[in-house]
Amino acid sequence: MKAKLNRRLSWSPDGIQVETFDQGDHDLPDRAFEVASRMGLLQLPENKARAAAPDSKGKTRGRGNS
Repeated sequence: MKAKLNRRLSWSPDGIQVETFDQGDHDLPDRAFEVASRMGLLQLPENKARAAAPDSKGKTRGRGNS
């Protein structure tokens, strides 16, 4: 899976050998992508990051508002 790492990722696909991916663009195995994501090492494109964040402007919560 294509990903851009904002830091170096060292991980072990089999618990024995360690693979290291330096900062930058890589085609990561699915499990390495999941690990990098959970560790916060993925650099997301700005437009995708904004799309993932909910827009709460103009919306209020509380009594009387439905």
